Amino acid sequence: MPEPETLTRREREVASAYGDGLSYRQIAEKLGVAPTTVRTHLQTIYRKLGVGNKIELQRALMPVSQQLTIQDDTKSKPGSIGETLLAPQPVVLVMPFADLSGGTSNHFFSDGLTEDILTRLNLLHGVNVIAKLPASVLSNVTPDAQQISRDLGATHALEGAVRVSESNVRVTARLTDTASSRLLWADKFDRPIADVFEVQDEITHAIVLSLQVELVDGKLALDPGGTNDYRAWEFFNRGVQEHLKCTSEGILLGRRAYNQAVQIDPKFSDAWAMLGWTYWQHARSGFSENPEEDYAECARILDQLNEDAADTPTIRHLKAASLLMAREYDAAIAVATSAVKMGPSKLFGHTPSSLVLAYSGRFQDAVDVLLETIRALPYTPNDTVYMLGWLLSLLGSHAEAIAYGEEYMERVPEDPLAYLALAIEYARGEKIGAARETIRKFRERYPRYTIADFVEREPHRETDVLNLMTAALREAGLPE
Repeated sequence: MPEPETLTRREREVASAYGDGLSYRQIAEKLGVAPTTVRTHLQTIYRKLGVGNKIELQRALMPVSQQLTIQDDTKSKPGSIGETLLAPQPVVLVMPFADLSGGTSNHFFSDGLTEDILTRLNLLHGVNVIAKLPASVLSNVTPDAQQISRDLGATHALEGAVRVSESNVRVTARLTDTASSRLLWADKFDRPIADVFEVQDEITHAIVLSLQVELVDGKLALDPGGTNDYRAWEFFNRGVQEHLKCTSEGILLGRRAYNQAVQIDPKFSDAWAMLGWTYWQHARSGFSENPEEDYAECARILDQLNEDAADTPTIRHLKAASLLMAREYDAAIAVATSAVKMGPSKLFGHTPSSLVLAYSGRFQDAVDVLLETIRALPYTPNDTVYMLGWLLSLLGSHAEAIAYGEEYMERVPEDPLAYLALAIEYARGEKIGAARETIRKFRERYPRYTIADFVEREPHRETDVLNLMTAALREAGLPE
């Protein structure tokens, strides 16, 4: 791993502040820059130091002797993930597609294709897109995409070209890794141009789906349960973007988009499953006025999928989580185990099955399942980070637990469970001041939430575990 001295002075300032627990906004205010500038610096820092998360960043900034002490210590603790790296979120620079047709009459197609790709890439969960290029780039006749990517902190560059004739259009596209300049994907599309907008939609969808396979979901993007209808696919991804904000409004907006997706393609089983997750999560997070009805609707969707003989990892993981909330622990464990063997679910990996194992008291097994998620997917799901935080807290690895809790808070700052989990992790790690500040911020958003509400929604099989967590929240200042 490179030494921290490879960083510039400003990068060392940003890295040190982020490692100390400051948010993007706090670092930006401290250094007098924009939060987006802080994010770009951190992407460069992670690449230079070869790290994937805040825990590894903190270790990289420590003296070597101290790093070894901490690593030996964490490896000796039950549940420690040691040297495991969370996969960083890819950052894609989309270069304007070049018009090779000659003249200016066909610029509308290349410009429209570029804008359409940008719009749809922004719908992919787990991908950051650089959409606005500096004027110096746009005015450059032969821009160097690799150098521009490195300058802007992008991990990948997408380039392409369009050639339009009287009756046909040819589009070429390629995706490269910025650090190594390695070609990851390339394709060519030849289509009749009878309906120019339909052709543009078809090509855009093909390119974005290919990037989804390369950057985020791997083969999951093509697994059974998906759709060939680009309109249904687009509504699905719009739903994901809203749903995974983990706010009440976001979950309901996600539900609306999934409903539109299944109306277009009734056999789109992954959209049906994610629709079920919106009912499960709305009840689980405490947003629902009638959680029993929401859990029942989730179960109804699962019954419908079963009648349709739909069986995918996403569906099995949802079924396991549904059985958990019904307190059918043994049945939930059996389904969760089969789900892990079948494969990771879209978006969540194996995390729902880890949730089942954790609430059933099998903490180390739950951690092992999360590590399998990290190995199986190119991008670590937010829920995996959340689960690692509170599991490691229960297993006694408090420093790691806090780092994961803070990372989850950075990723999903609107989720009420982010505050509660982090407060517990702080309190168990003897950072009482930080725990109380976290609950203070939580109560500004959710003033009526009490320990009784927490107990009602936590399906722990063992009451001792629930008592341990409520004691931490009580110490942090959450009222009865």
